[in-house]
Amino acid sequence: MTKQKKTSSPQEYMPSAEEVQAELAKVQSMDDFFGKEGVFARLFASTLEQMLEGKLTEHLGYEPYEAAGRNSGNNRNGHYAKKVRTSTGQTRVQVPRDRNGAFEPQIIARYANNPTDHWYEFLYDGTTGAEILADKIVLHFVDGERGDSDLTANGVIADPGAPAILTPATSSVHLSPTAKLTLNGVTYEDEDIIAYDKTTGVWSLFFDGSDVGLTKADVSAFELLDDGSIILSLNKAMKNLPGLPNITADDSDILRFTPTSTGATTAGTFAIWFDGSDVGLTKGREKIDAIAFAPNGDLVISTGGATSVTGPSGTLKVNDEDLLVFNDTSLGDTTAGTWNLYFDAGDVSTKLGDIVAAGIDANGDILFAPDKKWIFGVLTINTYDVARCAGPTTGANSACAAVDLFWQGAQYGFANNKYKIDGFALGE
Repeated sequence: MTKQKKTSSPQEYMPSAEEVQAELAKVQSMDDFFGKEGVFARLFASTLEQMLEGKLTEHLGYEPYEAAGRNSGNNRNGHYAKKVRTSTGQTRVQVPRDRNGAFEPQIIARYANNPTDHWYEFLYDGTTGAEILADKIVLHFVDGERGDSDLTANGVIADPGAPAILTPATSSVHLSPTAKLTLNGVTYEDEDIIAYDKTTGVWSLFFDGSDVGLTKADVSAFELLDDGSIILSLNKAMKNLPGLPNITADDSDILRFTPTSTGATTAGTFAIWFDGSDVGLTKGREKIDAIAFAPNGDLVISTGGATSVTGPSGTLKVNDEDLLVFNDTSLGDTTAGTWNLYFDAGDVSTKLGDIVAAGIDANGDILFAPDKKWIFGVLTINTYDVARCAGPTTGANSACAAVDLFWQGAQYGFANNKYKIDGFALGE
């Protein structure tokens, strides 16, 4: 009687609920999920290794240690390590081999090149990937690493292909820079807000701060309101601005600018929209450097340093990478309301640094710009980029379902290591 060969299915090797729960119990940050040694990498490697062992059993025709393997002409012969590229980066698996060298599993072919056009994220992570600069794209390859199609250190970079830049989803772009910069031969100052025309591919002046008394100040955050007005904060106290005679606007305040004209000749008046000193923002480090609105319309801010305000249960302390939400009962010259923690970025990554610009889209996804280059797993966020925390869990124990690059400055000619974003408004 001929013994029927057993065939395996991927479902046989899926991790059990207990295994998944045990791995999730170890998670303390997003790096523990998506990092090179994170939960997904470990579970993927473990599952794949079990599948490979099953495939080798099918190939040989007998289970490990079965008597049928004796004098069969082929036996198990240990393992070799292989790097496998996944959607969350690379992981290393132990591939079993046979003594005759005939076992070549199709689920991880040694030199398998996908004949169909396919794409995967290949942004520069400090070692490999596409580094997008203002005037060129630099591809970084390492033999056997990400980008080498055979993923084997054999002295050959196999068919790396070419990078493709996706068309951004934003229909309008407004930015405020942290310092003077030149784009398309035009120089802009840190008190300006600039706009990008997707049709012409040209930047232009949207708000000229020097026209309305802000020559000595920096617009440190802003938002565009539906009625055409602009709310903004400044990096220093300013007195006697148009519409505010004999009044000093502090760096913890938010001003509302109602324009009569914008562009090269900006004109209009300011008013106090949010008085930070009324609600506990009194120290220099508590200046506002990011403004956004939660999906329910509540004001969300970040500050330039560690901040203490009164929360629901007493003193609420946050850091410069965190977001506070303000539920107002009144705004303007007499501001009142309650503070709460909106997002604790330290729960996601301890290496982020200061969030210097922020936005929240209609889905609740959090957009942010960092004050220094930030590497999150295989993702590199430059100071001229905007990252996205997709599917966020807000409040205590904050988390992101995923972190990606939402807006890439290099696609707009806004790419220079000296460029930083003070504020942004990205339209959908």
